[in-house]
Amino acid sequence: SYQVVALIITTFALAGNAACLIAHNVRYKESLPCSVRLLITNTNIANFLMGIYAGIINIADGVYRGEYVLREKTWMKGLPCKVAGFLHLLSSHASLLSVLVISINSFRFRSTFLTPRTTALLCLLIWTVAFVVATIPLTTSSWRFYGETGICFPLPASRPDIPGHNY
Repeated sequence: SYQVVALIITTFALAGNAACLIAHNVRYKESLPCSVRLLITNTNIANFLMGIYAGIINIADGVYRGEYVLREKTWMKGLPCKVAGFLHLLSSHASLLSVLVISINSFRFRSTFLTPRTTALLCLLIWTVAFVVATIPLTTSSWRFYGETGICFPLPASRPDIPGHNY
């Protein structure tokens, strides 16, 4: 059933990214350049957060199974849905921006394109941008940005009648 598949995906997302974090920062610490290791770690953390998002959705699926129609508004307006939506937007932006920096760095116009310090600053910038983007919808009570779908996916752009759709 889809619940089993969702559980497997969540487990692999959490365990796989945890294993990569350990491997890249303990086992392969000496073999990878510091800037590459920082970027991979950054992406792993973002993807681990996406696994937490998936876990929240899976737990909600179990809690509301068989009675979701009766409790849909409770879930969609509740704090767990907002947290899940926030994690989704935060992790997807952080992951996307990290992969962008990795891609740019792979061109290596110069052999020292990204120093460890520059990479650390870029990682800080990535998380700051992702945090701000994910936080903005929480700052106004008139937006139902994170509670428009049952999976708290933050994309209300498909309905122009939703407050915040232009964001």
